[in-house]
Amino acid sequence: SLYWYEILFVIAGVGAFLGVVGLLSKTKLIANTLKKLQKNVKVFAHWTPTIVRITVGLLLLINSWNELFYAPNIDITSNYQEFISYLLGGIGVLLILGVLVRSAAVTLAVLYLFSFFGGEPLLILEHVEYLGLAGYLALAGGGHARVTIMDQFDINELRKYSHYAVTFIRVGTGLGLSILALTEKLLNFSDAQQFLNEHNWNLLA
Repeated sequence: SLYWYEILFVIAGVGAFLGVVGLLSKTKLIANTLKKLQKNVKVFAHWTPTIVRITVGLLLLINSWNELFYAPNIDITSNYQEFISYLLGGIGVLLILGVLVRSAAVTLAVLYLFSFFGGEPLLILEHVEYLGLAGYLALAGGGHARVTIMDQFDINELRKYSHYAVTFIRVGTGLGLSILALTEKLLNFSDAQQFLNEHNWNLLA
């Protein structure tokens, strides 16, 4: 069971971490370093959609091939999930090749929402980052190194909102990490302890 002081300890730890990060970001050295890093990374910004597209495609294809549902912690347990997994694998191929990227991204978002009807909702919700990734690709497009085929979603109505693409991936990833941290770590210490027992990555041990 979770005691009240354990919850307070977690809240205090998170608050202290955010406070330290906030103070460090105000220092001149850290601020200058962040500005230089942002300037250097900006040169490769136009390759970001390509990197995201291929990475997401590989993840979908590998999970489908290994009969996993979005991630290694979700096994396929029904014909419904198996069918969606095959479709996700197909979307992965399209994304890797860069074919109909926006259509594939919209289909990925729809399949993710339909996945709640065929699996454990909480496990699906833990990987809400896929919804953010789908939104990003739908708005940002396929980037470079892709097969150019007429896409019915490759229209000005989506392109004019492309500046919101990063917001989708930022919010989706943040929500996915936060939900996962709560459900499998902070509010489930037994699972967290079991994970550490199997994967002893504690650098302070």
